[in-house]
Amino acid sequence: MALSLNYKDFVFLSSNGSFFTLPLTSYSRFFGLFTLYNNKFIKILDRIVNLDIKEEPREIFLRGSNEVIIKYDSFYERYYLFQHGILYEVPFTSKIELYFDVKDIYDTEEWNRIYGYEVLPDYILLRFSKGDLNVKLYIYGFSNIEENENKWIKVRYNYDERRKSPPFERYLYSPFKLTGRSIYIGLRRRLEGEYISPNCSIKEIVKDRISSFIHNWISAGYPWYPQEWSRDVLISLRGLYIIGYKKIVKDKLIEYLSYILPNGKIKNIVHNGINGNSDSFGWYVKRLFEFKYLFTMEEFAKIVNKIEENLVKFTETHYDSKTKLFIAFPNESWMDTLNRKHPIELQFLILNIYKNLYEYKRDERYRELYLDLLNTVKNTYLEDNSLLDSPDSRKIRPNVFLSYYILPDVFNREKWEKIFDYTLNHLWLEWGGLSSLSKFDKEFVEENNGDNYFRDIGKSMHNGDSWIFLNHIAAICMKRVNKEKYKKYIRKILLSSIKYLKEIGTLPELSSAKKRDISGAISQLWSLSTFVELLKELKIGWDKIEEILYRL
Repeated sequence: MALSLNYKDFVFLSSNGSFFTLPLTSYSRFFGLFTLYNNKFIKILDRIVNLDIKEEPREIFLRGSNEVIIKYDSFYERYYLFQHGILYEVPFTSKIELYFDVKDIYDTEEWNRIYGYEVLPDYILLRFSKGDLNVKLYIYGFSNIEENENKWIKVRYNYDERRKSPPFERYLYSPFKLTGRSIYIGLRRRLEGEYISPNCSIKEIVKDRISSFIHNWISAGYPWYPQEWSRDVLISLRGLYIIGYKKIVKDKLIEYLSYILPNGKIKNIVHNGINGNSDSFGWYVKRLFEFKYLFTMEEFAKIVNKIEENLVKFTETHYDSKTKLFIAFPNESWMDTLNRKHPIELQFLILNIYKNLYEYKRDERYRELYLDLLNTVKNTYLEDNSLLDSPDSRKIRPNVFLSYYILPDVFNREKWEKIFDYTLNHLWLEWGGLSSLSKFDKEFVEENNGDNYFRDIGKSMHNGDSWIFLNHIAAICMKRVNKEKYKKYIRKILLSSIKYLKEIGTLPELSSAKKRDISGAISQLWSLSTFVELLKELKIGWDKIEEILYRL
């Protein structure tokens, strides 16, 4: 199938080791072509402008995660994304302008950018250097070249303005206009063969989207978060397993043992980070025991020994003897813009560690630790049918559902149902999601305010914005507690994500609370992975998803 997209601000393509956001009416310094180069993501191209197109797009067809066709009344454009570049095609000869912006993905400094190019018999070789970044780009497929008199063009990024993420302007290098029908821009000297993508099913598109995060490492989200974040990957492992990446699941559970820090935490950004977080260790143990059948008995026993050793160090770092709870230091929970001193889900992660270690080793120490923490949690967090997010802040947040997902054994089903009812009254958004803070809280922010660069407080991200991955997890939890009672909520959450697929062909990081929109990263690993997990939980086939898509 070719998925006809409803969204007309931009189009997002992804491949293993590259991504391309095609601006239509929205422009960002994070849009354009990005690819892996010397083990890091660099930007190559900001945009491709066809000077002969005077119309607005009529239809946008996504033929796979890496190919799109933009149809006009009497014209079309085809973009095909490779790992190393992009192929641009039109049905007849056109005049085309290329806007280059070669840089490290996060570099905003405009000085000391050195470009140069030479026109060779059948291609253009463009060279760029800045500091230790030296890149050669190849452009070919053109029939004529015309030099631009003014090679530097100032552009404005309206999408970044909306996100409050400066700088909003930048000078781009556009040294020539090309005439042609099929033009390649990228790191390869030559392409071999013909590149025709078959129409893909929605299952293949979603699987390819997830696959696009897996390259030399596993990225968390495009375009803002190309690094590997341990928490994101660990939460995503269930979805990766469902779509067939069993070896990656096992390999990551082995690999992450090497990212444990001396204080018992697991690195937050695994390859180049120095800081840990409060919950990756707990997520690691949860996934390890869920996937223990991937290991031999000897392999698993050795890993458990390391887990026990690390639990001692983690407890020394995070246990608060005064409250008898586990503590998260500022900005260390998954809600990393907040200071949540005793996050509810952290307590459940530790309870889950104790429970699994006891059941595996039958060591009474873990049973006693489990019962002591369980008693403290019930006495500290539970107020009638309200499960507090953290006793020091007394907020109502969706981490209630995250806690059930981690360890449902803490309360019986009837109690969880009452807790869910209370929480939904505070958090439910009629478009089909959960707010990240009670709608009745004075700190609630109903519209996404992006980076909110100019303020340290009042950020919508964890004070209102709805997180797509957590919506899916909440739907999974509601299905397990009372499928019939919560079917309206489950159905709306599922439909809201299907609408995203219809709009942009992927799932974003988050949305405003006020209305469903595309905020945060455009394509987020744990949003897609938990969507796959939700379909598995609900026993919904991909043919049903395609049927719904056709009706939207």
